[in-house]
Amino acid sequence: MDSTKLNRKVGRQLGDHLGAVRLIGPRWSYRLSALHAHRYFTPRLALVGDSAHSVRPIAGQGLNLGLRDAATLAELIDANDDPGNLRLLAAYQRARRPDNLLILATTGSLDRFFSNNLPLVRVARDLGLAAVERMPWLKRLYHANGDGAERMSPKTRCSRILRSLAISPISLKRRSRNDIVF
Repeated sequence: MDSTKLNRKVGRQLGDHLGAVRLIGPRWSYRLSALHAHRYFTPRLALVGDSAHSVRPIAGQGLNLGLRDAATLAELIDANDDPGNLRLLAAYQRARRPDNLLILATTGSLDRFFSNNLPLVRVARDLGLAAVERMPWLKRLYHANGDGAERMSPKTRCSRILRSLAISPISLKRRSRNDIVF
């Protein structure tokens, strides 16, 4: 496909709320995937960032999760004598798993929503984006890390975001003991 056709196709997929789209640079593709490790640790080893979870590339959420993983692990290590202690590593997993699963579910749902071309879904998507853009309180709800959301418990935060996006946590399916697929 030539660049002109690709620009038009990308513009149709994104809609006009961003203005005109012009692709620059070389094109490349890779398979989008979402994976989640069954366990984040083994004796004297912790999985952090993409080694523990891989989310669809939406709004830099993979990087954000990795940074929060690293910060949580660093805080736990600072408070303990042995960085490889199994209790410390289990605490790390308990602290990070809810947020990571939430973002995995959210990015998967957003990917399905934005890659759907059914006319009714497109209208709902365009109306939803317009509403979020015009209502600051709704925009803050979608930006889970802003305006105090980081001070909420993971359970409250998860519950609030899932309700706002009408996502059911029951949609999780296991392909094997080491990953979750949406």
